[in-house]
Amino acid sequence: MGGKKEVAEGIVEQALKLITGGAETAAPKVAYHATQEPFENYDWSRLGQTTKENTSGTSVEDWALALARLGPWSHEKPLSKKIGMKTDLPVMLTGKEREFKSLDHLAKAISRNGGPEALRGKLVSKGYGHVSVNDEEFGGKSYVGLSPEYFSITKAAGGRTGYQTKGRVIGDAVDAAMRLIAGVEPQKTAKAYKLFKQREGKLYPLFVDANEEVPLNQWLKAKAGEQAASGKVRSKIGELAYRPGWHAGDLPIATHIGARSHGNPKLPPDTRPSDQVWAEVDMADDVDWQKIANERARMTKKGTPDPKTAHITDQVPYGGYYRYKTNPNMTGNWMIGGDMRVNRVLTDDEVKAINEAAGVSDLPRREGYGPGGFVDDIVKMAGKIVSGADEPAKTGIRAYHSSPHDFDKFEWSPRTSMTGEGAQAYGAGLYFAENPSVSDRGGDYWRQFFNKMPSGPERSAAGSMFVNKFDRDLATAQTERNLKYNEDRAIPGRYGDGPDVEEGHRLLADEERQALDMLRSGKIVGPRTYEVNINADPNQFLDWDKPLSEQPEAVRRLAGWTPEAEAEYRKASKSDTDALLAALEGESQYVPAKMPQPPGAILPFSATGDELHQKLFHQARRELEGRGASGAYSARVAEKLREAGIPGIKYLDAGSRGAGEGTRNYVVFDDRLISIIRKYGIAGASAMLGYNLMEQLDPKQALAASMADQDYQSSRPQRSMGGNNSISGALNVARGLHGGM
Repeated sequence: MGGKKEVAEGIVEQALKLITGGAETAAPKVAYHATQEPFENYDWSRLGQTTKENTSGTSVEDWALALARLGPWSHEKPLSKKIGMKTDLPVMLTGKEREFKSLDHLAKAISRNGGPEALRGKLVSKGYGHVSVNDEEFGGKSYVGLSPEYFSITKAAGGRTGYQTKGRVIGDAVDAAMRLIAGVEPQKTAKAYKLFKQREGKLYPLFVDANEEVPLNQWLKAKAGEQAASGKVRSKIGELAYRPGWHAGDLPIATHIGARSHGNPKLPPDTRPSDQVWAEVDMADDVDWQKIANERARMTKKGTPDPKTAHITDQVPYGGYYRYKTNPNMTGNWMIGGDMRVNRVLTDDEVKAINEAAGVSDLPRREGYGPGGFVDDIVKMAGKIVSGADEPAKTGIRAYHSSPHDFDKFEWSPRTSMTGEGAQAYGAGLYFAENPSVSDRGGDYWRQFFNKMPSGPERSAAGSMFVNKFDRDLATAQTERNLKYNEDRAIPGRYGDGPDVEEGHRLLADEERQALDMLRSGKIVGPRTYEVNINADPNQFLDWDKPLSEQPEAVRRLAGWTPEAEAEYRKASKSDTDALLAALEGESQYVPAKMPQPPGAILPFSATGDELHQKLFHQARRELEGRGASGAYSARVAEKLREAGIPGIKYLDAGSRGAGEGTRNYVVFDDRLISIIRKYGIAGASAMLGYNLMEQLDPKQALAASMADQDYQSSRPQRSMGGNNSISGALNVARGLHGGM
């Protein structure tokens, strides 16, 4: 975490202690300012200038300028890739925070106070350093800086930046803390176990922020939950003790959380519900928060910390964790930390084995839940699919595919695609992305398809689904509110907007009304995302970038390299290396070894997968005598590769190519290898667990599974993306420009 000694000693707490200065200064917030080119200092004189240039003459010009001229925009999460920018600059916001519940709320405040400059002046005069507003497009919060005194650019790693709060430089402690908060991965970790709610194959917290999805295999920073007037944290089951951070345990056991098959609320739980699953997680372990928690505890008569008070209640323990017991007799410990990564979902058998080794046991899985008691088996199978414990997932590849088309089965083969037009960049086949952000619901490709949709009711409905995280109930409720708003604004003379504006609201109301009908119908709107399992070993794919020497055996054989030729080549290569080393040591003169290439080889052993594909492509063109389009030649290459036992091609995605490692995209030659796990937008258990799994159930079981899935709902209001005349549309235009975010 930055390599600073202060970090290992609890740098975040030390930094916050340094930030004092009275009522006008509060604990800093770190956010991200998206920009085309990084810069050292924000130019306040250009506030809104670029936005004006890019929106001049458009229907959103006034809204965009009003939002952009209030101050520099930033977001609590990096958004540059999502909005087409190059860089996310970490920024620090200090001073008091003025909260606005929505963009409408902020826009009305700007209008009531005589414009963005006037509102900014009034807020600054009252000691406010920045504005926060619920982000209706990307979720979370956006922030608007109000003064250079409270808004400064920091650095994610390396070098010191002076942070000015009322003219005072905070120093190295804050610098290290900001790097920590900016997302540098932990150097040390500790294994823990966390209980989650599982809905439609995704994980969610049990109680606090229970509708916020928790993704797998990425570091996640905890945020403090909403506090009630009592000082406790709000949750879906009422107010709970306030201890900010991710809550996990050193064992997968939580006998106080579960279901009561006996139905008596006064008795403790006795079963583990079918929708609760244990996951193995990593907690950051770079900062020793245990020492700080113990120092804050009351001391017992024996001179030891009282475990019930050895906790941290005023800040999130970023960079590390501490162990906590609600009472001295508690089995195991809570592990409360600021940074967590979910590795995998555990099966019930794995949970049992871990606990048996420690001499404890968790609640038994509820048996007989639902008709025939089969739901437990479904949950176990779903857990195996998610965790990779089932046989197809061991050698398979979890991937994503976006499409504007609705279908229940992938259909493609080289033989049926010989006359296809337009060769795809990495060969012919079915394309899938390993990284969800590339092709998952709301990912880059999904957004590309969405952006190509013509304006109209379906685009509006799909946009509402997107900003509401694809919760159809929330999207429907939001569209209903939008419809009522536009119907109200369309009433002649009510607000004095004039006939042109009223006509615009009438047209928007007509569009929202049709969008509402689509959402209520239950039909899928907008692009589809297919989450699939590619039933093939990723090690058998042709690697686009690696040399033949590192390719699968089937690839080397297709290129004409026999086992004997390989052995001869590797022997010659070793002799060449030995001769070079001897020459460097002065023992002999270097004479390069003759590297063999067998008569049947079409490329040298150092050639890459890309070069092999090009060679096969030119061969296919000769074989087809130049007839047809390039897609036909690529399809012939795919056919040859498949016949050689090669299931497809893999290559690093755009986000990984610079590093030379990371997540990959896959091109698959055989549609029979593709199992649809989930098609976003479909209701019921088939969407949660996949078509192949549902085929194992009889109709009665499938119906009961669908009924068991109906209570998976979430509720968090959002505003629709709307059309170009909406406030959200104006904000989107302003994003990423120098005067916007």
